[in-house]
Amino acid sequence: MNRRKAIKLLEGQITKLKRLKSPMDMEVDFLIQTKTYIDKFFGSDSPQSKRLTGVPIAQETTPDFIPFLNDCIETINYFGLYKEKNKNILSTQNNWKLLAIATTIFIAGLSAGIWLKENTSFIVFPSVENSSNNHSNSESPPK
Repeated sequence: MNRRKAIKLLEGQITKLKRLKSPMDMEVDFLIQTKTYIDKFFGSDSPQSKRLTGVPIAQETTPDFIPFLNDCIETINYFGLYKEKNKNILSTQNNWKLLAIATTIFIAGLSAGIWLKENTSFIVFPSVENSSNNHSNSESPPK
């Protein structure tokens, strides 16, 4: 969802509130829908979401709610929408654990390289020693 669509949805909620005849006509479905929008736009741990969580639905009134929605729109204009962090296998691990694993892999690779250099019988691709020594400067290379 983009910023414009989020603002349009909140403005639609304000329009619905302005159509109410009395502040107590606010429906439970409307408040649940608004809470869902706020959770999606700001995250469930945001102050905006906590404001709606802490107050019983029956106590919300239209005059208090319209400035709150306008503040939400202003916040979206300045800061944008909340984006959840992508989870992967490395994001769940402790940084020290990842550092230890990376160090172990580096040391094991270095040790294996040194060991293979000393034990040439296990080398799969033998290195070609300086191939320029096979031809003298006076000879032309074979055609």
